[in-house]
Amino acid sequence: MDDLSEWIWIVTFWWGFVHLWAGDLETAEKESLPAYEALKLIGEKSHFSSITHSLAAVAYARGDLDEAERFTRECEHACRANDVHSQILWRAIRAKVLARRGRFEEGEALAREAVALAERADFMLAHAEAAADLGEVLELAGKPEEAIRALESAASIYERKGVVIAATLARARIDEIASVD
Repeated sequence: MDDLSEWIWIVTFWWGFVHLWAGDLETAEKESLPAYEALKLIGEKSHFSSITHSLAAVAYARGDLDEAERFTRECEHACRANDVHSQILWRAIRAKVLARRGRFEEGEALAREAVALAERADFMLAHAEAAADLGEVLELAGKPEEAIRALESAASIYERKGVVIAATLARARIDEIASVD
């Protein structure tokens, strides 16, 4: 992109997720913020919705639930009904925010909706993320066995896609939950 002096916004989305999976929240945010600001300025919606759910994931990982929810709302308003990828991920992230706020039923319903959307689409990474997020919601709701099943599904999808770092994180979480039982 630099060599051609062209910018492909969606690349920043994927770099942000790579850094997020690696636990480098600062770099994940730095990758996405310039795209967020530029796309918001010009009123572009398609890639903007992807960038906003990326930033929602970073804010959530930082523990900033208000900002995470704000980004999910921006994503929801920006994405079209047929933007299945963004439709999946804003729901999955907001579901975790709801669960963290003790609104377990709402969070679980939204997380299951995200997984159901993912099951009908061919976005393997979004499906894996939705399953992992459902696992977290179920764990927060005090349903460890269901959480493990959701995380197993996520790990399996990550492995099929070759996303070793995310699969490893999902398997580690499964081990942590299983060790508590």
